[in-house]
Amino acid sequence: MGNSMLKAVGLMKPIERISIVDQVINNLKEYIVEGNIDVGDKMPTEKEICEMYGVGRSTAREAYRMMQAIDMIDVRRGKGAYFKGFPEERTDDSYVANWFREHSQRLTNIMEVRIAIETMTTRLAIQRMSDRQLEQLRVLHELFVQSARAKNYVKMAFYDEELHHKIAEASGNELLIRMEKIIAECIMDYRMQTYQLPDNAVHAITTHDALLNAFEKRNAEAGVALMTEHLENSLEDMQAITQEKDSGTPL
Repeated sequence: MGNSMLKAVGLMKPIERISIVDQVINNLKEYIVEGNIDVGDKMPTEKEICEMYGVGRSTAREAYRMMQAIDMIDVRRGKGAYFKGFPEERTDDSYVANWFREHSQRLTNIMEVRIAIETMTTRLAIQRMSDRQLEQLRVLHELFVQSARAKNYVKMAFYDEELHHKIAEASGNELLIRMEKIIAECIMDYRMQTYQLPDNAVHAITTHDALLNAFEKRNAEAGVALMTEHLENSLEDMQAITQEKDSGTPL
């Protein structure tokens, strides 16, 4: 994927920012492995990260946001961030199931709102989307697929969020766009957790393929049906994970 294509979809800056964030996270991991921090110890402040790695405050903040999302650190309001352990040690199915179980009600509420909002957004987007906006969706989907092949669930979450945001933008409805941004902030952690499960990545790719087909054919009814099915299946999958954990059934 060339830089010209990334610029065409307006993703050049976010991709660069994510790359820097990844570097900061990797540097912090090395800093921990070298024995500077043990489990339970306080992490460097955002200001200290900026000084250590020569990055901006927003980059340091995003790095901690992602580390918190994968349960690597515990951020305590007014006290800073504390190291919990490497996520690689806890990325088995039981860990992910526990995370979903702890956040089950909140996620259910959000998914129910998504079903109501994003189906309306999809209908308007298909009716109003320009050819350039459609090409943006194609590029984002390809970047999502590439990230899935690389098993980079952080970037998968990012591109999935961008794809849904571009759909909202294509609706041309400012209120729906603002609501999508609010929802995206609420479910970033969910996106990072869910894509740790390989089947979920496969399901997302299949659904995105079908959605793109509906957009290309300007078939609003098919697009709405697919988005509804996609979100309802996501809700059912989440509920199944928590129920299996409750019953002790292996995942």
